[in-house]
Amino acid sequence: MKKFAPLLVAMIVGVLARDGSVTADEGMWVPPAIGTRLPMETLQKMGFKLSHEQLWSMEKPSLRNAFLQIGSLSPRGNLSGYGSGSFVSKKGLVLTNHHVAFDSIAALSTPEENRIETGYVAKTMKDELPCKGLGMRITTLYRDVTKDVLKGVTANTVADERKSLVAKNSAELIETAAAKGFEDLKVESVLFDQAYYLVGYETYRDIRLVYAPPSMVGNYGADIDNWMWPRHTGDFTYFRVYVGKDGSREGYSADNVPFEPAKCLDVSIAGYKPGDFSFIMGYPGSPTYRLSSSYAIEEQELYRLPGQVERFKGMAENMVKRGEKDPNFKIRVASDLESINNTLKNFEGKLIELRRIHLVKRLRDEEDTIAAWIKADPKRIAKYGHVYEDMARLYKEKIFAVASLSGFLGDTVCMLWTHPQLEKMAGTAPKARAERIAPQLLGGFFPRELDAQRTQLRDFLKIYWDSPEAPRPEAIAAVDVKKTSLDDYVAKLLPTAIDHEKIVAHLSSKLEGFGELVKLINSTKKFRASVGGNDEEIEALKKKNLVLMMHAKEEYKGFKSPPESNSTLRFTYGSIQGYTARDAVEYRYYTSAEGIAEKHTGVEPFDAPKKVLELIAAKDWGRYGDKRLGTLPICFLSNNDITGGNSGSPIMNGMGQLTGLAFDGNYEAMTSDYAFRPEASRTINVDIRYVLWLTEKIAGMTRLLDEMTIVGGM
Repeated sequence: MKKFAPLLVAMIVGVLARDGSVTADEGMWVPPAIGTRLPMETLQKMGFKLSHEQLWSMEKPSLRNAFLQIGSLSPRGNLSGYGSGSFVSKKGLVLTNHHVAFDSIAALSTPEENRIETGYVAKTMKDELPCKGLGMRITTLYRDVTKDVLKGVTANTVADERKSLVAKNSAELIETAAAKGFEDLKVESVLFDQAYYLVGYETYRDIRLVYAPPSMVGNYGADIDNWMWPRHTGDFTYFRVYVGKDGSREGYSADNVPFEPAKCLDVSIAGYKPGDFSFIMGYPGSPTYRLSSSYAIEEQELYRLPGQVERFKGMAENMVKRGEKDPNFKIRVASDLESINNTLKNFEGKLIELRRIHLVKRLRDEEDTIAAWIKADPKRIAKYGHVYEDMARLYKEKIFAVASLSGFLGDTVCMLWTHPQLEKMAGTAPKARAERIAPQLLGGFFPRELDAQRTQLRDFLKIYWDSPEAPRPEAIAAVDVKKTSLDDYVAKLLPTAIDHEKIVAHLSSKLEGFGELVKLINSTKKFRASVGGNDEEIEALKKKNLVLMMHAKEEYKGFKSPPESNSTLRFTYGSIQGYTARDAVEYRYYTSAEGIAEKHTGVEPFDAPKKVLELIAAKDWGRYGDKRLGTLPICFLSNNDITGGNSGSPIMNGMGQLTGLAFDGNYEAMTSDYAFRPEASRTINVDIRYVLWLTEKIAGMTRLLDEMTIVGGM
């Protein structure tokens, strides 16, 4: 599960069961729920061996102290997370995925010293490379504050007053926690603002690269294998956290020393077998649709995903073409391109699977069943009203009517950078806007060549030429589509290519030469508002309906919904399992070193390093081979429930010992972002024994192994 480009997504479905049973491995649980809503007995019956206090304690060291969120630092030192990791030594050594580390590796690369291709090995601590802009943090506070946040809120409280009370109460909670020494505090809401948690962090700002394998280990198979099983990717990288001698965490200094965490994970080379308990703790961040309506999924299938697939294809093609002419640009945007390709494959897979399993129909049938259940009891009607009918009407009359325009307003206006939300995000001072906007615009996300820009705009406008009678913005209504070709109209809108650098340099100035396009954008905004109504009002109605639908579903099925992911620390549990991909195709739960050699072609992305192939041929597994299996396992499957942001999360056995790193999901379960499917949803993990084998046998980094506590052995 590589780092996603912006725009991503994830919903609960499951067989409709009146007994309310939910598979034990479903849900990304907030830590305060462990031992309460998620009973310890449930976990212990599956093979969990730790006490609640060993796993999670805010008062003293527990495994909590070993779990890291990884992300980029703002100029002020605030962290924006995109991955997960864990401490594996008392000297601040961290393990995460190679693709989580990709930005940092790319930033430390040049055409002459391309560490993406060759990897990097720090022979000593002095050789460990500072990663500018990279940060990590642990969770120091995670408390349910729902009652405190909603103090003064009643069923009759109007929306604006509720918002004001929530903000006031949240600010007081943060102020009180800050006075006690907690940092990076935020009140997070889940379940459509029905529950609130006060979360705090300790952020580390001096992170150094220790060992990254070459791309033909860390990204073996690349996009061909991405999201696929069987998998043979050594998706790992080591970092180290440094702090001041006094424990300060202000950023890089040559005088800083390795951080000593309160807890680090033991590393198990004992192996696993099908059915063994497994759990993951990480920071899932991709927004989920698991509590949404069938109509939200229908919107994705009919309107959002098809357009996103085409747009990301165009972005990738544009960046590849430019990279062929400019080696520096190719390295600079390597991470962006990997993210875009990953997102593209994700969107394509989602679209295929949504159609294949008829998810919208399954959800609609479930909703119809619950709606009929509500109508059968006057008390339930009084409680829930006609919420399902109300939601259907909202989508059909408002949201679907303008869905196709959203992509146009998003991408086209981004090219001109006049979108109000983007302006607001960028700040008010032109210089500040330029500094914040430049990296994205110059990163290559939008086409620069005239033909590519016209193609992108043409795709959005094609519907009006294909359906001359369809309602349309005033600016397009003034065009006789029967006499004016779409190509001619697009050429009039874009007489020349939009110059991104010029926009960045003159953000406070109006651009000349695009008057017709600006007129179309304004006309489209006006048309969208007239058809779809006020966005805030629509969102408020949608949220109101979703809350009622959630409660109705919970009452009908007899269970509480797990909160959606929101980049805070989560716990997910399950077991080691293979799966059936399709008729007559059964996948076992692990892959072996021999599979690397079988895939090897000598050509990227299947060009395994020579030494790796030699050791595989000699079956030289050292102490990391699995005697029961007779091989060195490379990757393995579990049915843990993860999403974007979980990349790099440690997967552990019942003793809380590290057995691997989660890094992807399987293609057959792309719709896990909308519906967790126990029979197909799997997490793909790189086996820690393969990681250690590469660390010792290929990189010769025994100094890292000496830092770790390695247990087991076969």
